Amino acid sequence: MKLVNKAIMIVILFLVLVFDISLLVLKKENYSYLENRYLSDFSISKIENYLNDHFPFRNQLLFLKNKIELLEGKTYINDVYVGKDNYLIPNFINNSKSHYIYESINDFSKDKSVYVMFVPDSILINEDKLYYHLDIEEGKELDYLYSNLKYSHNILLTDVLKEKNKDEEMYYKTDHHWTSFGAYYAYTEFMKAKNEPYLTKDQFVVKKISSDFMGTSSSKVLGHNIKDDIYSFYTFNDLEVNYVDENIITDTLYSDEYLNKKDKYSYFLGNNKREIIIHNKSNNNGKKILVIKNSYGNVFVPFLVNHYEYVHVIDLRYFNDSVTDYLNKNSINETLILYNMNNLYSDMSIVRLK
Repeated sequence: MKLVNKAIMIVILFLVLVFDISLLVLKKENYSYLENRYLSDFSISKIENYLNDHFPFRNQLLFLKNKIELLEGKTYINDVYVGKDNYLIPNFINNSKSHYIYESINDFSKDKSVYVMFVPDSILINEDKLYYHLDIEEGKELDYLYSNLKYSHNILLTDVLKEKNKDEEMYYKTDHHWTSFGAYYAYTEFMKAKNEPYLTKDQFVVKKISSDFMGTSSSKVLGHNIKDDIYSFYTFNDLEVNYVDENIITDTLYSDEYLNKKDKYSYFLGNNKREIIIHNKSNNNGKKILVIKNSYGNVFVPFLVNHYEYVHVIDLRYFNDSVTDYLNKNSINETLILYNMNNLYSDMSIVRLK
């Protein structure tokens, strides 16, 4: 028995030694392309996060863990539901801070022309893809937010997205974002709210630009090797797209280099930027709009440029200046606030609106 105990102790010590050496000598990455996030830097105060992020063979072990869970038939992994028809559907996480959201928008909207578009997430639109019934909080929160907005023009999308979802995919199966088709139908609702005509689908060149997209949900459920198609809606405009902080000016809303990377959704507007100014030189109507958005807005903005001479885009996660001052400085009298519900609640950047 003593020999067995000694053998077990030797094995444990050997494994600890291998772990320590691997942790020291293996190259440390600062960004996980698998998870689309930056990994923790070393500091004593965040040592646990650092060890979790840089655990030797971490990706391989996570893949093995998730694969076993899928084989066991688990339908909820890392806050993602494994649904029917290969759908991976992120859960809605309610932070119980919705009053800060509508109060911030109300304070901002009092003396302005503001449109608000809260986008329901896949869990609300693809509820029928879940293997069992859930009391989904997101629909209640969506109604609650809209009922407390006092001054804005509010655009409701749930019904139209559910209806169109019967024939076209409004959301990716492997990612938390909506597709270009979902954004298109939201654009039509926006133009209807303004009592202005919108472009029909046959007025766009609809093009498949990738067939091997594996998004953020697949990064949380490793081993679910389904791939999505990405489509883009093109129109022919003479554009000047100014990525202000990067001091880059281009003539396109799309970044082809991302099609060769995991984060293919960043093809639209080149990922999230603090400020972008788009000048449609084909449209001399003098109309301007400011879009305050998270990443859901990246695929929506290309539809808007067909109707405005200038589209200004800011992301409050990185933009810390006064939005009111920005509107005045650029002589903009129309604003669209566009957030999906999950990210609206998780990052709470909307409270910076002032």
